[in-house]
Formats: sequence, structure tokens, C-alpha cells
Amino acid sequence: MYATNAIANQAEAVKILLDSGANPNVRSYMGQTALMALGNVFSSPLERLRLLLAARVDVNAQDNDGHTTLMFAMYGALSDEDTSRIFLERAEFVTLLRDAGARTDLRDASGRTVFDYLDIEAGPYPYRKSQGEKLRQILQSPTPGVYPPVRVSGRVAIPPDATPWASTIRFQRVNVGLAEVHAPIGPNGSFEIPMIQPGLYSVILGPAPLFPLLPTSVLIPNHDVAALTIPVPAVKEVFVRVAVEGEAPAPNFALVFAASSGPASSFGPAPRIPADINVVVPPNIQAVVSADAASLQVVRVGSSPLVDDAVFRIALPPQWHYQMSSSPDALSDGSFRITLPEGEYQVAAILPRLSARLPQVYTVTSLTSGSNSLLSESLKIPAPEPAEIRVAFGTTRPASWMKLSGRVTGFQPGDGQIVRVILNGELIGPLVSSVDSDGSFVFPRVTRGRYILRVGSRGGERAVSERRQGPSDTVINVTNGDVTGIEIAWKPN
Repeated sequence: MYATNAIANQAEAVKILLDSGANPNVRSYMGQTALMALGNVFSSPLERLRLLLAARVDVNAQDNDGHTTLMFAMYGALSDEDTSRIFLERAEFVTLLRDAGARTDLRDASGRTVFDYLDIEAGPYPYRKSQGEKLRQILQSPTPGVYPPVRVSGRVAIPPDATPWASTIRFQRVNVGLAEVHAPIGPNGSFEIPMIQPGLYSVILGPAPLFPLLPTSVLIPNHDVAALTIPVPAVKEVFVRVAVEGEAPAPNFALVFAASSGPASSFGPAPRIPADINVVVPPNIQAVVSADAASLQVVRVGSSPLVDDAVFRIALPPQWHYQMSSSPDALSDGSFRITLPEGEYQVAAILPRLSARLPQVYTVTSLTSGSNSLLSESLKIPAPEPAEIRVAFGTTRPASWMKLSGRVTGFQPGDGQIVRVILNGELIGPLVSSVDSDGSFVFPRVTRGRYILRVGSRGGERAVSERRQGPSDTVINVTNGDVTGIEIAWKPN
């Protein structure tokens, strides 16, 4: 019984005891069995459940108060999103119990059934209706037993006038014994899966937009399904234009999107925002999250090995667990394109939090979409006009700009057309320079700080830029003057 709650070597402890002849139906002084104890476990209980089921544990045993394992399994079952691993494992746990013959008509000493426990659990979670409905469907499955695979066909429902963006559909189930099932999506949105095991699945469409949608949770019944409809939101491309005063290079920065409505949004209890976070989180982001929005996306522009995600995430409360980070392909001026699902967003631009040794060179001066200031208004997708975000940065006066120059060695005549020098810094976003026929290159505007200098081929700049820092990298420290005479070798593949 205690082994079912073990943290280390969980399943192994159960297996050793069962192999040694332990009786899984032995009861505690409260009349509880090892299976009931497992019903309260939320950390990967499925392998231990299968071991107990294989040992012929009594799935309908009741403790001194009449509680069954199914009843215990309802405690905390709705506390997570219906696409979270914890909920999916809980749903799979209930499914396996039902398949093994667990009854739903048994009553405890107060006359309650497992459905009553589900209703009680749903009380504190009015925004978790989907989870309760899915568990109810599993409990109401007509006859317990292991069902053969079924055929599922359907279509991906795209809003009128929307451009199709999904080309594949994947069904993922937490059951460790089942592989992921996937199928192509036809031009008319149709798909067909010849064989899939009944159960609860997360449905994921790909390729995903930049702001990831929450997976759809679908319960496959124990019979063929001929018209399964998966709703797909409209997705719109948004051009993000970056402008820096005085033709200065674009900084390392990130955009924060908080979805307040639409399919990318999710809601939960409002987090308590610590006092020190209040200083660095933009007010519009604070406001929407304080109103229970819990779905955020951090979009990094470029990716420097000297600036990790934590430098940006430190500006966001850890409770906002949906935050993610991505790095789009940026143009030479830092502009880029992203795709966003339809909905309403609060947007903010944030700069990395700097160490004391680095100067504060950049400031966010404006963030707009059309005539709307995103510092005080929301971004609506789809917008009545072409979607474009413009983020403008100012520089402190006087800005301390220096020049960094040198020469690439080791390339043959004609290689200069394909050779590129990539500069990654702490403050400035990734910069790329071509080389002259003599191998010389120059970055006319850099500021104080550390830089990594690398050489790559045209077309492969991003892969070279995002490579982790290694011992062979050329590291440059810019202090208070120009840095010249650098030599770096070109090593073609």
C-alpha cells in the first residue's frame, strides 16, 4: 500500500512486492486497499495501476466508509486543464478502472455514488466544465471491457473565408502502450484514421501557429465515428516592423502576447503578482492576467547565445505557466512575421534585464497597430485592416556607439559572395555583415558589452547565430573604444 505512494522507483517497488507474493487486496485499519491509495496519487500512477490490475486487485472494494477507488479518483480530478498531462492521466486511470470492471452504481455510507463525488468536485471549478463532462462520459461507458480499435473519420472545420493552415492532425494519448496516431488533412479539411483505440486523446494540429493553441481534448467512444468535427480557428499573419531612432541596430527584445479572448486564451484563478514583479511587468499585461487570463506567449526576436530565455522570463511571474519562447526569422532591421489565431491580445515589448556592468541604451518609445496604441488598447485578430505591429525604440543620449572591424582569413577567391560574419551580443540583436574581396568586414555601430563573432555561409546565418556558445567561439569584449584588427578563420564545410 505504501509502495503505491512511493516517490522514487514507484512502479519498481510495487513490482518487487507483487513478485514476492504480496496480496494487493490486503486492507488497512480504515479498510483501504493499495488500489484506493493509488487513487489519490497524481504523479504518473498508470504503470502502478497496470501492475495491480494484472495481480487481480479488487477494483470494486469498498473501505469502512463505503468509498471505492473510483470515488477516490475524483478528488482533485478537475484542478488542471483538460489538456494537461495530470488530467489526461487521471482520465486514463478512470478508463482503465472501468475497463477492468469498476462499477459506478456502488454507494458509500452516505448514499453517494461516484457521480455525486464528481459533482462535488466540480463545485469549486465552474470554469472546468469540459473536464467534468469528459470524466462523466468515461464513467457512463455502457459496458466495461477492453474494446477493439475503431475507425474515425471527420473534418477540420475552418471558418468561412479563412485560409486553411493545418495540414496534419495528431491524436495523443497518455497510455504508455499506445503510439501517437496521425493523419493528413485533405484540401477540403477531411481526415481518416483507420484504427484507433477508444479513449481520451489530445488532438494537435500542425504546423502550429507561432502562438500555440491549446490542444483539443476528444473522447473516442467504443464504436466507429464517421463525422468527428475538429474546430479550427482562423490564423492571420502579422508583420512586426521594428524602428530604432538614428539608424541604430535593433536591440535584443521580446514581445509579450496575453490572449484575453479567442481560441488561444485560457483562464484560471488570478495569480498573486509579487511586489517586485509589479515593477517590470507592463501594466496592460498585469491587468489582463489579474482578470484571470492565463495564456501568454513570449516571442523573442533573434536568439543570442549570450542572452538566454531566463533574461526575458525573469520579467514575468512564474505562475504564468503557459509562457513559451520562440525566435522568428528576423530581417536585417529586426522586423519579422508571425502568425496569430483570431482573438484579442494585450501586447507589450520588453527588453532583457541587464547586469549592472552594461549601459541602458534602448527604451521602448511606442508600440502601435495602425492608429491604435497597444500600450493602452488591445490587438484584435482578424483586424479590419492588414495586421501590422510597429515597435519603436529610442536610444539614450548620448549613445555610446563604437565600431568593430576585422578580416576573415582562409577563403578562396569567389568565396566572398557566400561568406557572412555573424555578431551576437547582449544588448544588440544579431547582426550580419558581408565581406569585401580582401576578407574585411565592419560593424559600424555596437555598444559596450560582450560579443560572439562567427563565420557562416549565406542562407545559414540563423543556424550559426543560434548555436550554443563553445570553446572555439571568438569572444570580443567592447569597452570604451573601437575594436579593430580582429581575425577570424573561414572553414567551409
